Amino acid sequence: MKFKNMVFGALASIFVMSIPTAKSLLEEKRDVRVVLLGDSGVGKTSLSLRMCEGDFSENCTATVGASYRTLCRNYDCKSIELTIWDTAGQEKYRSLSPIYCRNAGIAVIVFSVDNSGSFDAIGSWFEQLKLNSPSCKKVILVANKTDLEMTVTEEKIRQKAENLGVEWSCCSAKTGDGVSDLEDKMFDIARGILNSREEAERLLRVETRKREKCC
Repeated sequence: MKFKNMVFGALASIFVMSIPTAKSLLEEKRDVRVVLLGDSGVGKTSLSLRMCEGDFSENCTATVGASYRTLCRNYDCKSIELTIWDTAGQEKYRSLSPIYCRNAGIAVIVFSVDNSGSFDAIGSWFEQLKLNSPSCKKVILVANKTDLEMTVTEEKIRQKAENLGVEWSCCSAKTGDGVSDLEDKMFDIARGILNSREEAERLLRVETRKREKCC
C-alpha cells in the first residue's frame, strides 16, 4: 500500500507539473491595441459590446472621450489579447482621438450603411489616423448596421476600400451577422503583428550578443 501511494504521489506530481500555471499563461499573453474610429451614431460602442461581451443594447449612450474592452483568444498555447478602444465620434471630442490612436496596431473605421454622411466622412478619419498613428499596421473599413436598409452599396464600399488600400467587412452589431468574421480578421492581423514583433526582438537580441562578443 505504501508503494502504491508513493507511485500515485509521483504520478500526481508529474501531472501537476505538466499543467501550465496561471503565471506561465500570463507570461505568454500578448496584446495588440485596436482603435475604433468613425462618426457618432455609427455603432462603434455596440460593435465593441457585441465582440467582447456577445451582447447588444438598444440604449447605448454616446461615448464620452473613449472607453475600452478586451477580447482574447488562444493560439498554440499563447493568449492573444485585443485591447479595443471605442472613441467618441462627436466633433467636440475629436481633439482626443490622437491620444487613443497612438500606438494602435489595428484601426477599424466604422460607418453605418444607412447613413451616407458617415460613409463620406471615412476619408477624414483615415487622414487623421495617418497623421496621429503613422505606425498603425492595418486598417479595416467596417460597414455596420447591415440589418437596416442600405443607402451605401457594397460596390461603393469595395471601391472605397481599394482606393484607401485597406481591408473591409460588413456586419450588424445588432444581429451579430458578420461580427465573427470581423473578429477572425482582426486576430489574423494581430498574429502577424505579434510574429513580426517577436522576430524583431529576436534579431535585436542576436545583434546585441554579437556586439557584446566584439567588446
